[in-house]
Amino acid sequence: MPISIGVVGCGRWGSIHLQTLLRMKREGTVNRIIACDADRTKLPPTTDIDAIYGGWERMCDSEPLDLVILATPNRTHEKIGLALLARGVRVLIEKPFSTSIEGTQRLIQEAEKNNTYTVSGYLLRHHAGIQRVRQLIDEKTLGEVIQITYTRYTNRPKPTEMPILEGLGSHGVDTLDYLVAGEHHLTFSSGLFEHPTDKPATIQTASSARFLFEGESQLHTNRFSATVEVGWGQSEERRELLVQGTKGKVSIDFGQHQRYTLDGVERDLGATKSPLEAQILDALARPTLPAEMAEALLRTTQRIESIKHQCV
Repeated sequence: MPISIGVVGCGRWGSIHLQTLLRMKREGTVNRIIACDADRTKLPPTTDIDAIYGGWERMCDSEPLDLVILATPNRTHEKIGLALLARGVRVLIEKPFSTSIEGTQRLIQEAEKNNTYTVSGYLLRHHAGIQRVRQLIDEKTLGEVIQITYTRYTNRPKPTEMPILEGLGSHGVDTLDYLVAGEHHLTFSSGLFEHPTDKPATIQTASSARFLFEGESQLHTNRFSATVEVGWGQSEERRELLVQGTKGKVSIDFGQHQRYTLDGVERDLGATKSPLEAQILDALARPTLPAEMAEALLRTTQRIESIKHQCV
């Protein structure tokens, strides 16, 4: 059956989605790609896009869509997402899923009401290496968890009016939740912020930050610490996840999805799909929103809102 996917919002992340979809089209897993943006200068100059629209309503009225990827400005995610879900369309909403806990609840309820599926753009849940790390934690191959460190540095400058938590830190927060949800409790303890100048930084103005967490097993048999370190305008690009346990250590550069390192030995993952492609395929395969995924969406939003509240 032919697969049609629309991308609403063709800025930086929307264009990355389009590049991924074009590759999937060449491989035969996607048949029709539709681009939508009110700003025609952002639309891709390629003949491989099957249709272009200036408004999402007209796109949905004209195209039978299997999935819509919503990559518009953050403040529009909830409003457009609700309208798309009301049409019964599957929607992949780029982060943030919503700007509030109540907004996340409304999106989940709308998906359930219309028997359709929605997900946030936390694609690291679909990274083969991070999935392997979770498996090692679950199987106790590493023993009890002692420390988890997530690091994401980029040499890109801080985007205007983009807070560090929403822009970079939220992927790390969601990754922590993915790694330990179900068997552990995770609590935010403190945040440290830096500004590119010498003036004091806040969670709203910082260009780099360190978010500190404390965790324990549900049986209270062990405690561990977790850190999310992120920064814009850094001297190097760095994407690293490190988990230290009582019996071993695993690390991965999540800028690639072919290899990971366990106790100093590099190993192959055998992954054939990028995390973004895997997330799109997973969305296409799901007719409705499973309860555990709805809970994860809400839990990440609650954790982010709690961090923002504590760091004011």
